[in-house]
Amino acid sequence: YEEIKGQGSVEYLRQLFLSPRGKYLLALASPGGAGRNKTLGQSEFLNLKVLMPSGAEQHKIAKLIGHWEESISKTIQLIDVCIKQKRGLEQRLLTGAHRLPRFDEDWFSSQLDDLAEVIVSPVDKKHRDGEPAVRLCNYTDVYYSNYITDQMEFMTATAKQSEVEKYSLQKGDIVITKDSETPGDIAV
Repeated sequence: YEEIKGQGSVEYLRQLFLSPRGKYLLALASPGGAGRNKTLGQSEFLNLKVLMPSGAEQHKIAKLIGHWEESISKTIQLIDVCIKQKRGLEQRLLTGAHRLPRFDEDWFSSQLDDLAEVIVSPVDKKHRDGEPAVRLCNYTDVYYSNYITDQMEFMTATAKQSEVEKYSLQKGDIVITKDSETPGDIAV
């Protein structure tokens, strides 16, 4: 580790300024204070006051944080590899290119509406006099949730009684996003 004027470790100061506390100190020292997007000048930077442990402790702190960064980086790499392997396995299993042991029957092709009752709700997001109030399950409710529950906060609107009877969610329903800005977000 390189020393700064015999006072501090470059690596320790790097870790300090990458930390939330260090970023806060830099923002606080900038013209206009914390939360402003003003440039921190050389004079403000050089006059910044930071707490510094002894040189030996700086080295130990920087080394410990470095080990954690390395561990996190390796973990992220492993997760990326696992995700790629999972996607490859999904592709092979869901196309029939790879078969599970003891399953050798032929696959068949079918349309989705032959396998399940597919219902697309036409209920709009409006309030009309004389219609019962309903809670609407919207795209983001589905996209950001693994399960739809009664405890979720939903948008409110009104619907015809016939729509309430036909389009109300029931336990066991599978709800998917049918359209999106990007193809990867469809069928979440």
